[in-house]
Amino acid sequence: SDVCSSDLKVHELAEVCRENGSPISHFFGIVVANHGRPAFEIRVTVSDFADSELFHLRKHIRAISGLAMLAPLLGLFGTVLGMISAFHALSQQSGSGKTELLASGISLALVATASGLGVAILASAAYYYLLGRVDRLIQEMDVLTNQAVALVASDEIGRAHV
Repeated sequence: SDVCSSDLKVHELAEVCRENGSPISHFFGIVVANHGRPAFEIRVTVSDFADSELFHLRKHIRAISGLAMLAPLLGLFGTVLGMISAFHALSQQSGSGKTELLASGISLALVATASGLGVAILASAAYYYLLGRVDRLIQEMDVLTNQAVALVASDEIGRAHV
């Protein structure tokens, strides 16, 4: 009866972990579902799941990294198009005012470069900030998962109560 009650509590706890939806609760759910197994086996099971979970945690920040890399190129592309347009307009102009026309065209073209660099700087800062947060979360999940494994593993249970 005590074993059945314990198994029911473990099953309920695993279900609560699955329903929560957070990454750490998924790790705890795997640990709880594998209670009574050797710590090594539980860690291997968690590790297999961790690769998939880490991919999902980093998936969205990869897009920010891509934006940080592409923004300067898009800005430079806009600058080149603007310069082409400025020089084309200059070639069509006759008489005075060519210098002002060229300066105006170059000024407008450089706005694209500045915009691209601005977006890249903000995206890079966001990327490194979020990457740091994900790395801290991963480290915290690793520590907590190891503590949970120590509580439920068959080869750790005796030592946990000593």
